[in-house]
Amino acid sequence: MGTELELRCEQELSVEVLESMEQGIIVWSDDGICELVNSRYYSMLNQGMDSLVVGMSRGTYFQRLVDRGEATEEMVNGLEANLLKRQPFSIERKTAAGVVVAVDVRPMQSGGHVVTYSDITVSKNNQDILSRTIKRAETAEVSARDALTLEQERKAEARGLAELSDWLQCCKSIDELYEIVSQALSGMIPDTSGQLFIYSNSRDVLDGAVVWGRTELSRSIQPQDCWSLRRGRTFQYGDGVVKFPCNHVNIDENSRDEAHYLCLPIIAQGDTVGMLHIDFTERECENNLLPIDDVTVAFAQRCAEQISMAIANVKLRDELHEQSTRDPLTGLFNRRYFLERCRSALSQVERESGSVALISFDADNFKSYNDQFGHDAGDSLLCIVGELTGRFFSNNEVCCRTGGEEFSILLPDTTAAQALTKAEEFIHVIEQHEFRYRDQLLPTVTVSAGVAAYPENADSLAELSRAADLAMYDAKELGKNCVCSTK
Repeated sequence: MGTELELRCEQELSVEVLESMEQGIIVWSDDGICELVNSRYYSMLNQGMDSLVVGMSRGTYFQRLVDRGEATEEMVNGLEANLLKRQPFSIERKTAAGVVVAVDVRPMQSGGHVVTYSDITVSKNNQDILSRTIKRAETAEVSARDALTLEQERKAEARGLAELSDWLQCCKSIDELYEIVSQALSGMIPDTSGQLFIYSNSRDVLDGAVVWGRTELSRSIQPQDCWSLRRGRTFQYGDGVVKFPCNHVNIDENSRDEAHYLCLPIIAQGDTVGMLHIDFTERECENNLLPIDDVTVAFAQRCAEQISMAIANVKLRDELHEQSTRDPLTGLFNRRYFLERCRSALSQVERESGSVALISFDADNFKSYNDQFGHDAGDSLLCIVGELTGRFFSNNEVCCRTGGEEFSILLPDTTAAQALTKAEEFIHVIEQHEFRYRDQLLPTVTVSAGVAAYPENADSLAELSRAADLAMYDAKELGKNCVCSTK
């Protein structure tokens, strides 16, 4: 009697303990029969008391879960497979009411399994909140790093552009400008190749002026060969629906999808003077990104603008230099620039020895030409004489119109005898030329010339110039159309 009472008390205590627990509990026998289920299971999973009763088989229980849509056949098969392994395992499931339940399955030594159900909704939500917070923090950190990197890149680009501008503005010649552009672009736009094309004087072709990277310098291209020149704006190959390459770019038919390049018009003072071509095909990019993005295009455009302004400045400087050093009628050098070159030549002779010669000549009977045919005809005659002079003395000689019908030629590294021979050949060229004005054949034009050399005939520039003039006057006295040298 006492043993039965004790047993009944232990069972009642066990039931009381099970009912007081926060977890839902199911005990399955070794052959899959429900031996125990507490009320917390029903409330936690929002199940009716008939959903699972003591004595129900596990197969029936699982089938009811499938019928209610709380499990799938695949899930049930997986659970059965795990139970047969008799190893502890855990799963999570979410009820229709949104309660997240952790299900822990443990095998018993006597056979069968104990299954506990714990409500982890709050901790799960907290974990999700923490995960989202950590994710947002990581995203913010990545964004901050990206922003810092981008800012550093923009500052580096700004410094590069400022340095490029400074160098370009200091260029004394167009050749210097081209060399600076080649070096700058290879460093400022790394992992690229490219060319700078400049319109020829005839404006019918563009000549290759600058090259960097793996590109070979193209001799010339036609304006219609480039989409940027035809459309009048930056052309990015592959950025639109139509992928049609420029004719000046050699792209194999099978490689069109891998090609990436920019063509940018070079516009100086409102006039298109050239085109900048930048090839990004060899550039490697991560995460399947394209080598050309909007930032890259904008930076390339700013580089093109700097080059455009520099070309405009050099051309303007060259034009002003031409205007300040050239005679506007004949295109030969003017007297002021000629004297500067003479002084420089004489100084070089003083330092290095040698000789420099001077030829002075003027057109014979020029006044009578003006009186007979008019000043326009006289100007035309002077222009032709100037053209013949520049064409004949085309090496390192310096040709000048000193005033009126008078001309002078500086011949570096030349003796008086050599200058005399050259002057004789020249007056013969003038004599043989047919001068025409408005389709009218003019009388034969001749010139008289005088030759002197430094230091052979003079000790200074003033003496050299006077000696050549006196020799020219001697030629006039001898009957014109001849050459005399200093006595």
